[in-house]
Amino acid sequence: MLWRPNLEPGPWQPQEIEELRAGKFSSQLLDLLKSGSPEGPKNKEDLMVGIAAHLAKDRIPAALSTVFDALVSRAQDAGPHLW
Repeated sequence: MLWRPNLEPGPWQPQEIEELRAGKFSSQLLDLLKSGSPEGPKNKEDLMVGIAAHLAKDRIPAALSTVFDALVSRAQDAGPHLW
């Protein structure tokens, strides 16, 4: 599990997550995980990186993997970096 929920009220339920889709989903999901877990993400970047890093390879569409592989290759071949 990426972010362990607090003992009270316990594990998040699918319905809780589904209800967040009625509003600004990523903001509401961040608030839920940040307040409901001692290791919860601190900001949206932590949320997105955490989720992306824990996706199984077979859950990522091949076309998306191809695009990201090409972007990484271009970045590596770009020469000196400021970052």
